[in-house]
This record gives sequence, C-alpha cells and structure tokens, in this order.
Amino acid sequence: MATRTKKRKKAASLSSLLRMLVKGPASDLHIVPGSPPLLRIDGKIEPADQAALTPAETESICLGILNDDQQARFREQRAINVSFGISGLARFRASLYYQKGSICGTFKEIVKDIIPADKLGLPSTFFELLDKKSGLLLIAGPAGSGKSTVWASAIEFLNLHKSLHIRTVEDPISFLFQHNKSIVTQVEVGSDAASAKEALARALDHNTDVVGISDFNSYEVLSAALELAETGILVIGCLNADNCQACVNMLLDLIPQDRRPSIRNSLARNLVGITCQYLVPKRDGMGRVLAMEILVATPDVQQMIRNETPMLQSLIEAGTAGMQTKDQALLDLFKREVIDFGTAFDLMDDPAQLVRNK
Repeated sequence: MATRTKKRKKAASLSSLLRMLVKGPASDLHIVPGSPPLLRIDGKIEPADQAALTPAETESICLGILNDDQQARFREQRAINVSFGISGLARFRASLYYQKGSICGTFKEIVKDIIPADKLGLPSTFFELLDKKSGLLLIAGPAGSGKSTVWASAIEFLNLHKSLHIRTVEDPISFLFQHNKSIVTQVEVGSDAASAKEALARALDHNTDVVGISDFNSYEVLSAALELAETGILVIGCLNADNCQACVNMLLDLIPQDRRPSIRNSLARNLVGITCQYLVPKRDGMGRVLAMEILVATPDVQQMIRNETPMLQSLIEAGTAGMQTKDQALLDLFKREVIDFGTAFDLMDDPAQLVRNK
C-alpha cells in the first residue's frame, strides 16, 4: 500500500503571530526561514508551536507590512525599521533585514501603557539627573537590557510631572505617549523626517524643552544633540554600551579626528550623566530585576572627558554624587536577597567583592 505523505501545515498569518505577542509574556517575535516563529520570553528565545517557515513565507510576511516606497528603500538598503498598525489589535515596530539572501524580521509591540519610572526600581540618583533643565543624559546598556523601557519611562515621568514640550525622535516609533502635564510630539525618522539630524535641527524651531532620542548611534546625532544641550534643552539619548566607560569611549570614537578637541570639550561641558543597566534573573525565578551603573558628570569626570578617559571607572567606584558601578549594584541586590550568589558571581566583573561580603 502506498504511504500517504503528511500535508504541511500552512504558515500562520502575521496578525495571528502578533496576537500571540500581544497576549504575552513574549517581548519580541522573530521571523527567520528554516525555523518556526520564535518568541523572546524573559530574555530567552523559544519556538512557537508552528511549522518551520520557508523563505517565500518569511518574505510574504515581512514585505506585506511595507508600502511601495518602503519596499523600494528596503531593496536598496537591505534593511529597514518601520512602524505599522493592525486594526483591532495594536501598533507594532518591525526591523526587517536580509540573511543569506532571505528576508527576516523582528517585531515588537509599540507600548502605550508605559511602566511608571517609580515602578522600575531606579536609584534616586537617576531621578536627580532627570530633574536637570538642560544637558545630555544617556541611558545605555547591552542589547535586551530594557534600556528603551527606562528611556520611555523617563520621558513619561517628565510628561506627568512637568509642564514642557517634549519631542521624541524615534527610528521607528516604539512607544505611544499621550499628552499629560506636558505635550509630547513624536517624530519618526523616515516618515516624519528624512533623518535624525534633520529631526533634531527642527527641535530648535519648535520651542522644545526636552528631546528624547531613541537611537544615539552616529556623529551627526551626537553633534546635533550637543548643539541642543548648549541652547538649554535636556537631551535624553538611548544607546548600546556595556558600561559607562565604554559609552564614553564609543561617543569619542564617533568624532572625526579634526573635530575631536572641540566636541570633547562640548561633551564634558554638557554631559549630565550616564546610566548603564542590566536585567538580572531574580532569586525567586519570577522575572528579572534592574541593576544600574551610574556615572554623574562631576567636575572630576568632566576634566577626565576633556583629557583622557581610562580612569573614569575609578571615579565611579568612589561612589561620590550617587555614582555606582555594576558590581556595586549587583552586590546590593545580593545583600537584599533579590538575586542569588551564583547569579551575582557570574555577572560581576570582580566577584571577589562578593566573596568578601558574603
């Protein structure tokens, strides 16, 4: 008797996949050929109970959210970030790219219920930095550390507590802010402005008090942000960096050699502070907790940025002005029994501190 071949299940639609994302607890959806749809849950990638996707299916899913202009830009640049909505469900951001000639995508829900900053376990020093009227405040961390969540919560905190015009520059829009005590205008790079540089330049013309930048990743953004800070605007930037020292080094590396002295001086003069955060598994296994390294732009820090930066870490370790290192934050979480010994030991740069304080 001839054996009957098993019919392959039809790939799920993007809307049904995104419905899984909205229901939770996943934070991201990954669409990759040769794999079932993948969900990121508490920092870990887990496959959905679906058939593996073919290259044709991932292409159909991903290109289906783009208009003609976006498709042309995607074909030319081989990558694109966009936002889109599904009626009756939610708004989403997508990052599409090529991999081995096939199209892949990462999707995330655009958050409208922003977590209040006072619910995130942020140190009091963070709120002191956020209270500055002007300057540059940078929120850094490794990929997946929740820095975008803290960035949005910082914007929302100002929205709720101060009467300001807050402008966000996002690529693409990832959070939906509602006007509260402040007004919040959101500019999406690629649709509302041709570039982040152009969007930042416009902020000066629009009577803006605070500018939030979701992707602080180029010399053009750095120089435009410093120009805004010089005029009395508070700029809150979000970027990838493993620690505060690395964040400063990364910014300096963006600067062309012939501009380095003047931009270094401007950075030293306008920097308010840098935070770098890490999401750490809780001792009880119920989610993750925030550990935050903090650099405050004291006169000593400013002087070091003007000249050399190798010893910034020693200034952070001294703990003046509310500064703390990642290790000090992790040690505090261990002492308060929020995280266990093994977790702290694995994540600390100098675990000997943990052993001495056990």
